[in-house]
Amino acid sequence: MLPNPARSAEVATSASSVRLRLGLVGAGVRGGQHAATIAGLPDLYEFVAVCDVNEARAQEMAQRYSIHAYGGLGEFFARERLDAVLIAVPGTCIT
Repeated sequence: MLPNPARSAEVATSASSVRLRLGLVGAGVRGGQHAATIAGLPDLYEFVAVCDVNEARAQEMAQRYSIHAYGGLGEFFARERLDAVLIAVPGTCIT
């Protein structure tokens, strides 16, 4: 059976209207650059939370973008219903 082109277009249209709930790990320089990009794409992403070991830095970013801030990954993942997470931390922090 061949795919129905009309149905394929309908599915593509409905899928493209879904915004991903996105969280960011890392509120430093690189994280700030990514945050600005995410916030600039509101049709694609709902920027909901940031996590950084420097909780003051996370709070600052959270205030700027009206999102939630976390100082630890456990709480970040436990409280937020995220579709995707962007990790923007130095390579030395990843073990």
